[in-house]
Amino acid sequence: DWGFTQFMMLSELVEPERGLIVNDTVKIKVEITVQRDERYYYDSRKETGYVGLKNQGATCYMNSLLQYLYHLPYFRKAVYHMPTNENDEPASSLPLALQSLFYKLQYSRTAVSTKDLTKSFGWSTMDAFMQHDVQELNRVLCEKLEDKMKGTRVERVINELFEGHTSNFIECVDVDYKSSRRESFMDLQLDVKGCPNIYDSFDRYTQVEMMDGENQYKAEGYGLQDARKGVLFDQLPPVLQLQLKRFEYDFARDTMVKINDRYEFFDELDLDRGDGKYLSPQADRSVRNLYKLHSVLVHSGGVHGGHYYAYIRPDGKTWLKFDDTAVTIEDGSKALEEQFGGEDEPGVSPTGRLQGAGQEGDQQQQQAAAAPAPKQRLKFTKFSNAYMLVYVRLSDWPRYMSTVTKDGIAPYLLERLEAEQREKERRQREKQEAHLYCQVRIATDADIAQQVGSSQWFDLVNYDQLPPSRTFRVRKLTRFSDFKQQVAAELGVPVDSQRYWVWQQRANKTYRPTSRLRPDEESAMIVDLRDYRETGVRPGEKRLSETRMSCRCHGSSSSMNQQLLGSLKGEQVVVCPPVTGGVHFLSCSAWTRAFPAWSCFAYHSRYDGQLWPVQLLTLPLCCRRRPWAALLTTPLLRQLTTAKHALMDLRLYLEIPWP
Repeated sequence: DWGFTQFMMLSELVEPERGLIVNDTVKIKVEITVQRDERYYYDSRKETGYVGLKNQGATCYMNSLLQYLYHLPYFRKAVYHMPTNENDEPASSLPLALQSLFYKLQYSRTAVSTKDLTKSFGWSTMDAFMQHDVQELNRVLCEKLEDKMKGTRVERVINELFEGHTSNFIECVDVDYKSSRRESFMDLQLDVKGCPNIYDSFDRYTQVEMMDGENQYKAEGYGLQDARKGVLFDQLPPVLQLQLKRFEYDFARDTMVKINDRYEFFDELDLDRGDGKYLSPQADRSVRNLYKLHSVLVHSGGVHGGHYYAYIRPDGKTWLKFDDTAVTIEDGSKALEEQFGGEDEPGVSPTGRLQGAGQEGDQQQQQAAAAPAPKQRLKFTKFSNAYMLVYVRLSDWPRYMSTVTKDGIAPYLLERLEAEQREKERRQREKQEAHLYCQVRIATDADIAQQVGSSQWFDLVNYDQLPPSRTFRVRKLTRFSDFKQQVAAELGVPVDSQRYWVWQQRANKTYRPTSRLRPDEESAMIVDLRDYRETGVRPGEKRLSETRMSCRCHGSSSSMNQQLLGSLKGEQVVVCPPVTGGVHFLSCSAWTRAFPAWSCFAYHSRYDGQLWPVQLLTLPLCCRRRPWAALLTTPLLRQLTTAKHALMDLRLYLEIPWP
C-alpha cells in the first residue's frame, strides 16, 4: 500500500557471485525527489471531468468495481430507471443508494462518499474495514439488482450486458454418442499460472480432456467408452468480465498464495481467432467477437491484503486511473504493460531463463547459454498486477457506451436527486461561511408575558422555547442599524419602535436586562457590539478580540490580597493596542494600587465559550501608571489577537414601546 513491497531475499544479498557485499559493506543509493502534495490543489473534475470515491477504511476494492460499473453507460441508465418509493432512504434502499451514488459521480464537484451504499448492504463500520473479494461483491451486487429489476422495463439489462453461454460436451471416440449441456455465465475465471498470455488461458479453458482408462465415460446404451470432454462457447456477451486467478491454494505450503507471474493481455481480444476454435458448432458465426479493453482492475500487495485501483477508458481512447478519491490521466502503458506482473526485467526469469513459448523460447535459451554470461542484475517481483479485465465488443460499443444525460434519468428521480444535491451544497456553503455569521436571538414583551408563570418561574424567558422567527442568522460585520431593518421586515415592528436591551447572566444562572443600547452602539457592527458588552471596549476601538485577563497578588499580606481580589472581583481586564504607543490595562481601577508584585494570567475564549489561560505574566511594582509594552511580548500579543469565536450567539431583549 505504501510502496514497501519490493524486498530482496537475504540469501540473495549474501551470495558472493552477486558482488553486492564488499568488505562486509553494502552500498545503498537513495534518490529523493521533493514534490508538492497535489492532493490539496488537484481538482479531478476540472482536470479529467471525473471524480473519485472516498475510502471508508478498506473499501478500495468496492470503489474500483463501482467506478467500472458506473462507466458502463447502459448499466448506469438501467440503474437510473429502477423503481423506488417516495419514502425510501438511501441508507436502507439499495436501488436508491446506487442511483444517488451514480448521480453524484456524474455531477458532483468533489469525491463522493459510499456510506449510504454500504449501509444499504447491511454492513456495519467493521465491515468497511475488512477487504472482500471483488468477484464475489460483483456477483452479489448484480444478483440483488437483478432481483430488484424484475417486473420493470429494465428487467433483462444485466443479463443482456454480461450473460454468455457455454456448451459442455462429452463425445465418445469409438461409438456415435455425444452429450452436451448448455450453461450460462456472467464472468469467466482464467488461469494465470502457466499461461504467458490471455490467449493461452482461453486455450486451457477450452482444452479437450481425454476420458480413458479408469476414467472412462459411461455412455447410455454403450457402457464404458473412451471419450473427449470439453467446453466451447455458444454465445459470448457484449461485456466480457474476466477474473484472473491471481490467488490459488498452494498444497505444498498448505496456504493461499498470490500468483505474481507475468501475464500479458492486449488492447484488443479476438475470440474468433483460429477459425473460431473457441466457439461451438451452434454458435452464431455472423457475430464478430472482437473485443476492446475497457477496464483493468489492479491489486497491489499480497495474499493477506493490499490495495485496489482501476484503469478505465470511458471513451475508448484516454486511460484514466481511479484510485479512491484521486482521478488522473495516464498513459496506455500504465494500464497494460505495467500491469502484466512478473519481474522488473520481463524478458528474464529469476533463474536467468528467457521466457518464451515453444521452440522460439528454446532457441533463445540456447543462444543465451552459448553467449558469455552477463553480469547478474538485481530483479524485483512486481506485486501490482491486473486482477480483473473488462472487454467490450467493438460492434456493440456504440449501443452500450453511449453518453447518459439528464434525459436518461427518470423524471421523478431526477427531481429528487437535484433537490438533495442543492441541499447538500447549501449545507456545505453554510459550513464554510460559518465563521462569518452569528446568531442573534431576540425576545419581545409578548414572549416574556407568555412564558412567565407558565414555563418560567425564576427566569424571564427561555430562548430555546422561542419560535424560529425570533432567531436571525446575521453576518458579524452587519451594522446593527441594518439588522433593525431586517427585524422590521420580518416581524413587522417599525424601526422607530424598536428598543433593545442586553441580557446579563446573574449568579443564579438567570438572565435579566441590564442596559439599553445607545444610538452610538446601534451604529456599530454586531461583532463590535458583542465585544463591547463582554469586555467593556467601546465600538470602533482597536482591541484584542475576545481577550480577558485575571489577576492575583502574591508576596504581600493576606489583607492586601483580599483587598486586590475584592476590587477585581467580576471585573474584566482588556489589553488594548497599539503596541507602539504603549499597552495599557483598561477598565480596572485596581491597577493603580501599589503592591510588591502581581501575577497576571492572560485568557482567551474557546469555541465552547470557556476561558482558558494563555500565558502567565509577572508585573513588577514599577509598572504603576505607565505603558506596559515591554512586559507583553510580541508573540503573546499575536496569540491574543488571533483568539476569536467561530460562531457567536447574541441574546437581546426587544422592548416595543407602544403609543
